[in-house]
Amino acid sequence: LPFIAEGLGRLGPQERLRMATIGRLMKWSAESADTVVVQTETMRTLVQSELGCAPGAVRVLRLGVSRCLGAKGGGGLERSGASEKVKLLYVGNAGLYKGLGYIPAALRELRARGINAEVTATVERGVFCSGREDIREVGHLDRARLNAEYESAACLVMPSVSETVCLPLV
Repeated sequence: LPFIAEGLGRLGPQERLRMATIGRLMKWSAESADTVVVQTETMRTLVQSELGCAPGAVRVLRLGVSRCLGAKGGGGLERSGASEKVKLLYVGNAGLYKGLGYIPAALRELRARGINAEVTATVERGVFCSGREDIREVGHLDRARLNAEYESAACLVMPSVSETVCLPLV
């Protein structure tokens, strides 16, 4: 993608090799994916041209919780009963750019819309405010447990608003 060339010029040889490898993996992943989700029409054009995705394989989903709530064009999470929890999953680290601060606000928004949700997050305990019953901080998970979490989750949560490498592949 365009920003990569500028950034690569500032890196040492090992980091350039690492980023080139990530770039090849992104291209392979994007070409192999049934669907690639991006946030803007500009990103759609870049992903199609730079990563070789078929035009119909790239979908634009704007930022915002309403896309998961069955809004026009969205869909997925349904209103739940008071005791039934919708399981959401965040897999990643607690870097500042990850946007984890949006998760509590999104949970409040979901509750306001009648959806009782909880997030399981693969971050160390204490990243979120302690005492929250709707966020489970589970730390690193072995492959079997992580697979179980993926299978039981209704939705994978990616709150980042400025991710530089990750493209959600469906």
